[in-house]
Amino acid sequence: MQQLNNPFLENNRPTDNTSLNRLRVIDIPDIPVDPEVKGKRGLRLMSADNLIETIKKESRYLDLDLENIPDVKLPIYLNKALESENLKVRLTAENIARRLGRNLAFILLTLKKGDRVNREARPDWEDEHWDYWRQVENIVFVGGLCSGSLGQRLKYYIDKLFQETETPQYRIKFAKNPSLIPMIGAARHAPKECSKLLVFDFGQTLIKRGLANFENDKLNNINQLSSLESKHVEEIEFRNENEEKKEAEKLKKYIIKTISETWKEVVTNYSKPCSTISVSIANDLIDGKFFGGGYGKLGLLSDDLQKEIETELNRLIDSNIEVTFIHDGTAAADTYAETDNSVLLSFGTAIGVGFPIKKAGLRPVSEGLL
Repeated sequence: MQQLNNPFLENNRPTDNTSLNRLRVIDIPDIPVDPEVKGKRGLRLMSADNLIETIKKESRYLDLDLENIPDVKLPIYLNKALESENLKVRLTAENIARRLGRNLAFILLTLKKGDRVNREARPDWEDEHWDYWRQVENIVFVGGLCSGSLGQRLKYYIDKLFQETETPQYRIKFAKNPSLIPMIGAARHAPKECSKLLVFDFGQTLIKRGLANFENDKLNNINQLSSLESKHVEEIEFRNENEEKKEAEKLKKYIIKTISETWKEVVTNYSKPCSTISVSIANDLIDGKFFGGGYGKLGLLSDDLQKEIETELNRLIDSNIEVTFIHDGTAAADTYAETDNSVLLSFGTAIGVGFPIKKAGLRPVSEGLL
């Protein structure tokens, strides 16, 4: 099937107005919108932070000891609570999953129907942007919030609301390995001769690390290493550019430290990877340059930061490697590059959007990973 004309892409890169975090669900004519949803932005409805706050409020009924559970792991415990033998715990978890599933369903309904009241609340989108979302056929959900029992419940409540409102539904797929998707997409960029690739997913909350293994030219699996805490990426107001540059320098050093120490760990415990390292990163990149918040502050340091990081890494590990940074939404979308008329949505710190595009040179992926 022919690919849709995508107004959210420019030279195959997502435009600045791609984000669904700024989408507002004002109202949907002839469909009663939940009071908890009406007027809210996408970020407010689907962010991990808001889910974590909800879990904290219900921790007593979920039988959770907040003093001994890091915030970032609370969604994992919600997954476990959905399968609990304790009825009170299970019903509390079900109510949270129902709220999250309906939040997501109303976002999708807003996009699918494209009603004027919601169009007017998104002035940076033209009719062509709304028309695109109405014509999309396939949506792939990835990210930690879409895994396990929670992912199954989200799909149930999405399907249920669409059926109740008699609205044509997107074909929805939940990734088998949702937390690995950006690393899988980044690994597909490995050189053809590479059989073992060191790959990272630098997120706003966690840094995921893995060793991608290729057999018969296909990406067969990713050996996951323990995740690390993300540092120096908070989007805070700096008093001046010098202060922000200092924080950017700390972030750069932390990235170099993380990659170099991981390289040494892999060489010691597994085998030496190929001389290319693929890094999915939660930041917009244009021609390899960083901009924006979070990791974007790295753009203040240099116009060729990738080369500077490579040089320092080569000094630390006494090797000659090449590092490739890929926008995490693009990396995730590259996992499903062969899926026509599709959009990839990731749910974590915020809503990420990626558009699968067929690209030459991407390594094939084993079906078991998708």
